[in-house]
Amino acid sequence: MNRRDLFKLLGATTALTAAGLVIPGATKYFLPPVGGWGAQRLKVRKIQQYLINTDTMPWRYDATWVTRDGQHVQYHVDTGSEHPCDEMAIHMLTDRMEHDGGTPNSDQFILKLPRGLYHGSYFYVDTLHRVRV
Repeated sequence: MNRRDLFKLLGATTALTAAGLVIPGATKYFLPPVGGWGAQRLKVRKIQQYLINTDTMPWRYDATWVTRDGQHVQYHVDTGSEHPCDEMAIHMLTDRMEHDGGTPNSDQFILKLPRGLYHGSYFYVDTLHRVRV
């Protein structure tokens, strides 16, 4: 394409744009959030690792949220037991989040599964403290 053809093309598109034939008015599209339009669910990381200093394999539950003033919080619950304590950890994490006035799942903290763990998984908790997989 030479320079003369380029200017013809630019002139034609400018004329069509000015006439309002090519570019329609601004349109906004609202996409649903990742968890859907319902209440957001709290993502909890559940891991079990061997602790060499105590010779135990306790469970750890991690969750993140954002407080009303925009502060990002990561909170965890450690159990002294080698058996999972899902219900206790769920109640402690959700109560702490509600006490802080937080909304679930901060984007500042990424809860990745660490290396060298015995067991690791994620699960979701809704606001009624029911576990969802």
